Amino acid sequence: MVAKNMETTCPYCGFDIQPPPQRKRQCPQCNNTVYPKKPCCDRNNAKQLMTEAMADHAEKRWSHHQGIQQIMRELHLFNVQESEVGAQIRLFPGAPPPVIAKNIMAMKLKEFTDPHTLKMAYLTLAIQQRRLENNPLPFLRKVAEYQIRELAESPITAGVRIAVPESDNRTESKCVRLSQRIYTIDEALTEMPMPCKPDCICYWEAVSADEM
Repeated sequence: MVAKNMETTCPYCGFDIQPPPQRKRQCPQCNNTVYPKKPCCDRNNAKQLMTEAMADHAEKRWSHHQGIQQIMRELHLFNVQESEVGAQIRLFPGAPPPVIAKNIMAMKLKEFTDPHTLKMAYLTLAIQQRRLENNPLPFLRKVAEYQIRELAESPITAGVRIAVPESDNRTESKCVRLSQRIYTIDEALTEMPMPCKPDCICYWEAVSADEM
């Protein structure tokens, strides 16, 4: 029995469509629309003709695969191994990549101790929250906290103040007003006036003893 060429075989009626379609078209035999697509993660890298439902499923699998590849690149900073990502995928099959990333980072947080790594970890969690269309503000507040703690590690840091980027319409008047004040480290950590909203772009900067 001769194997069918999936690049040219109509998935509806089995007709051999020549030349091989390069974009969606109607089968000349049954008039159904066929879609040439590569199955997700196919090592042969060959297209096959699909029904609309098959093509939609393949598109979703490709999107999920690319999302997983993206979070693996992002989590590389925290020495997350491919096996850890795979374990989460097996535990939560079909979960969106940002959920996988959040689960992993929630476990990794227990291993981190230095402020810079914790700051970057919470920033990664905030990014995943945005991708899930959830409020990232709780994580962004932790980013700000560990930014302050990181600045406090310098022997020349006596306090901190809010730095407001100029000429940006995302800047709140509240941030501009608060930027005139210098905080001690304890005051900044206790009051935590910034970030004031999910898209706040202000940040903390160190202040020396001479400026206090």
